[in-house]
Amino acid sequence: MLKCTNNKLRLCLRISLKAIMKLQGCLSRLVLMYSSILVLAELESFKMEYANARLECNAADERANILASEVIGLEEKVTKFQWETSCKPACRPASKLNQISSSILFILFICNLI
Repeated sequence: MLKCTNNKLRLCLRISLKAIMKLQGCLSRLVLMYSSILVLAELESFKMEYANARLECNAADERANILASEVIGLEEKVTKFQWETSCKPACRPASKLNQISSSILFILFICNLI
């Protein structure tokens, strides 16, 4: 009778060992899945940061285009003013407008570098 109990005990231990090994495999898969979830969350965060940066760049491009059109308008005014005052070489107020438009172009250049 003692021998029968030992066989039952061995059988129970084998069954328990198999169950433990299955649980260990499940736990390993869960750890891998959790790591994958963390990587995916980090990737989503990076995607959002990239999208926000892209929106900011697009907005900066829009502002640069607006400033560029304003500079072009100022240059046209300077050219028109110079043409109108070309008969008066002693008077040079157009040079101030040239300085302003040059400054604006320089600012636009710096903005595009940032």
